[in-house]
Amino acid sequence: MKNCCASNDLKSQKSPRKLQCPNCDNMSQSVSFDTILFHIDSPWLHIKDNKNPSDNNYYFCGNRDCELVYFDTEGNGFNKKQMSKSTQESLFNDVKTICFCYHITEKQIKDKPELKDFVIEQTKSGHCACNIKNPSGLCCLKSFPKN
Repeated sequence: MKNCCASNDLKSQKSPRKLQCPNCDNMSQSVSFDTILFHIDSPWLHIKDNKNPSDNNYYFCGNRDCELVYFDTEGNGFNKKQMSKSTQESLFNDVKTICFCYHITEKQIKDKPELKDFVIEQTKSGHCACNIKNPSGLCCLKSFPKN
């Protein structure tokens, strides 16, 4: 298994790595279309009107109050209602997910700080899939509280 946290291999480096969300002005991180496919509900229903959606550069808006979750530079996007049930729960519930690969919540990490060591070891061993499982496409280790 590839170490997903080693590099963020996005399709095009021509586009900016961050872009303002057109809905809330939050600075949003670029994300691969593969990540989006994993998180939207019934992707075949939402992307049929886009001719080549994977050719666009997409961004993830991490603002929990924003209705827009993913957007591209051409005005296309995916909102909260288009996310899978599990993605909706992990992003918009009161229980904040810290690690999407191992389903570790903020409360769990407060109760058992050693969970961070487990995730670090798994990541070093290449047993993570943050680039797909984390809706932002970023490594989950950055989300852990600092010691």
